[in-house]
Amino acid sequence: MLGPDVVVVEQAGFFLGQNHDPASSIGESLEQRFLLCDLCPAESTQQARHTTKKPWESALRSPFGRFLERVSAKWPRFIPEPVTFARYRTKSAWDGRKRSSAATDPQLVARSTPKASTVGNVSTTSPLEQVPTLANDLLRVEEQLQSAVATDNELLQDIAAHLISAGGKRVRPGFCITASAAASQDFTPTELDVILGAVAVELVHQGSLYHDDVMDSAETRRTVESVNSKWGNHQAILAGDFLLGRASEIAASLGVEVAGLLASTISQLCDGQVRELEYVYRIDRTEESYLKSIDGKTASLLAAACRIGGIVGGIERDRIDHLTTFGRAYGMAFQVIDDILDLTATDEELGKPAGNDMIEGVYTLPVIRAMAHGEVGPSLQQLLGRPIDTTARDEARDLVRSSGALKSAHADARRYADQANDALRSFADTAGGSALKAAADHLVDKVEKLIV
Repeated sequence: MLGPDVVVVEQAGFFLGQNHDPASSIGESLEQRFLLCDLCPAESTQQARHTTKKPWESALRSPFGRFLERVSAKWPRFIPEPVTFARYRTKSAWDGRKRSSAATDPQLVARSTPKASTVGNVSTTSPLEQVPTLANDLLRVEEQLQSAVATDNELLQDIAAHLISAGGKRVRPGFCITASAAASQDFTPTELDVILGAVAVELVHQGSLYHDDVMDSAETRRTVESVNSKWGNHQAILAGDFLLGRASEIAASLGVEVAGLLASTISQLCDGQVRELEYVYRIDRTEESYLKSIDGKTASLLAAACRIGGIVGGIERDRIDHLTTFGRAYGMAFQVIDDILDLTATDEELGKPAGNDMIEGVYTLPVIRAMAHGEVGPSLQQLLGRPIDTTARDEARDLVRSSGALKSAHADARRYADQANDALRSFADTAGGSALKAAADHLVDKVEKLIV
C-alpha cells in the first residue's frame, strides 16, 4: 500500500496508467503506443503486482514528468486551476478527498444506490448489488463519470451529462469491478485504475445510447426526455461522439491493451448495429443475423467490461480469457432476456416504450421464431414487414406470446447463462467468481415466471 509520501500525477481527472501486457486477440489491431502511455515504461501486469514501483512514479521519473514538476514549481501560473494539466497530490490525500466528497454528495448517492425494482412482481435486483463494497465503488464511478464529461463548453457538458445524471443500474461498471476481484477470496475497496476502467466502459455504453435514440427517434430514456428530443439529433450525435472520445482518453491512460480493447469494442458495437439496421422491417431476418448483431452491439461491451476488470485487476492471463468468455456469454443472455422483456413488460417497468422494437422494425429472436410458427406465423408476417401503430403492435405481441416463442428464446438465454457459468470454473471458490455466477443465474430466473 502506498505511503503518504508517494506522489501521483492527475491529468484532467484521469491518472497516468501503465502499459499492460501486449494486446491480445481482441485488441491486436492497435499496435502503436499512445503518447500518454509512453510516459510510463512497459511493465507486465504480473511484474507490477510484485514490485513497489508504480506507474505514476515512473511517469514522474520520466524526462517529461520531471519537466512538468519543474514548471509547476517555478511557474505555477502556466498550470492554472481548475483546468490543470498535472496536479501533484499524495495518493492518500487524493483518495480521501474523492471518497469523502462522493459519500456526502446526495445526488451521487441517489444515482449509485441500488433501487429495488420488479417486472411483473418478479424482483430484478441483481446479486451483484449485494457485493458489500460495490455501492461505495459505484459512488466513485459516479463521481468520475461527472468528471469525465466536465468541459468549459456548458451546453456540451449539459448534454453529455444528461443521461448520466438520470442514473441507471451501471451494469457494465458493476461487472468490470466485480471481475477485477474474481480471483479474490473477499471484497475490498477497488483500486482507482479499476474504477477508471469501469468509467470508460460506461461512457461507451452511454455514447451508444445517444446514437441509438437518434436512430430510433426515441422521446424518452430512463424515464427522462431523450437527448435527441430535448436538444436535437445533431447535438445528440456529437455528444455521443464526445462520450466515446472521453472513454478512449481514459482507456489510453490505463495502457495500450485497454485502449486497443476499447477501440475494438467500439468497432464491434457499430458492426452489430449496422447488422441490425440491415434487416429493419424485413420478415426474412434469420436467427443467425440476429445472433451476430447482438454479439456486436451488446455482448462485446460486457465482454470488454469483464476483460478490462481482469487486466487492470492484475489477474492471470488465462483467467482473464475466462472472464472475457463469461462476459460475452452473459451479454448474449442479457440481450435475449431484454428482448423477451420488450414483449412482456410495461413501459414503466422497462423505463422505455415496451414493444418498441416491432414498431421500429427490429425483429428479435422471439419474433423471428413466432414468424416461423405454423399457426401464428402467417398472421404475424402479414402484420409486420412495414411500420405499424400501437394497435397492430399489441396484436403482434399477443401472437408472439401465444406461439411459445418466448419460452423457446428463454431456453436459449439459459443456455448462454450456462456457458457463462462454465467459464467461471477456475473462480469457483472465490468471492468474485461466486458473485458473477449468481448474476448469470439471476438474469434468466427473473423473467421465467412471466412466460409460463
